[in-house]
Amino acid sequence: TDHLLFSTAETAGAGKVFIARADGRIVGCISVAYRSVFVDGKPQRVGYVGDLKVHPSFQESRVALKLTQALFGYAMRQ
Repeated sequence: TDHLLFSTAETAGAGKVFIARADGRIVGCISVAYRSVFVDGKPQRVGYVGDLKVHPSFQESRVALKLTQALFGYAMRQ
């Protein structure tokens, strides 16, 4: 079986990119970018999730689920 490693990288702005690796190659990624928006007239920090990608040969391996869990775990600590 392939051993998956997850890492994070800073984005150009406020946010993170999560990367899944298997056997030294990138097999998936997801990102979150933070923006300030107004909700009921008050500024709020919100996260926009995007760029979820998984290599076709890993689409049955739960990589997307693991990337999403890692991202949401990070976001809940912010």
